[in-house]
Amino acid sequence: MLIVDVCADRLSYFEFVKPVEDVLKKANTAFFTKHYTNIGQSDLDRAERIVICGTALRDFKYLAEVDRFSWIGESPKPILGICAGMQILALVLGGKLIEKTRVGRYGVNVVRKNSLTSKDRFYSYFLNSKAVEPDRNFETLARSRTLKCMIKHKQRRFYGCLFHPEVLNPEIITDFFKEAVS
Repeated sequence: MLIVDVCADRLSYFEFVKPVEDVLKKANTAFFTKHYTNIGQSDLDRAERIVICGTALRDFKYLAEVDRFSWIGESPKPILGICAGMQILALVLGGKLIEKTRVGRYGVNVVRKNSLTSKDRFYSYFLNSKAVEPDRNFETLARSRTLKCMIKHKQRRFYGCLFHPEVLNPEIITDFFKEAVS
């Protein structure tokens, strides 16, 4: 599995990328991590699936360089976008961002059965100042109040979580791995 680091500040790696790595280590899942500015075609070829991690609340450098993620449009690999990763998925595939700050633990209601969680309701940790308005190619899997916080592409195995599953819901990351190989 390829883990994509989108952090502009190297210290943010320890808060947003390393916890995802730790979830995968605990699940005995092989992975390698690359910063989005260093991803080459050989990395994309090597990966069986891809997780695009989140970053700090005011780190928007990745938005100015969203063209570096053009490979998403051509990718046949399953992708899970976490927070900033969900924003990147939506932007590359025709969605838009909206200003919406949410910080802390909030309830999430699953509105469509999916392979990433068997729960109908759970709490998750949010740390975002932008949310996603996906285009019609995505379906909403879960909401937190009116906020679309889990999405899936209708034809491809591309998922997005606006919240950080590595904090309170690590099984979403491991279920993504299981879903991706089944």
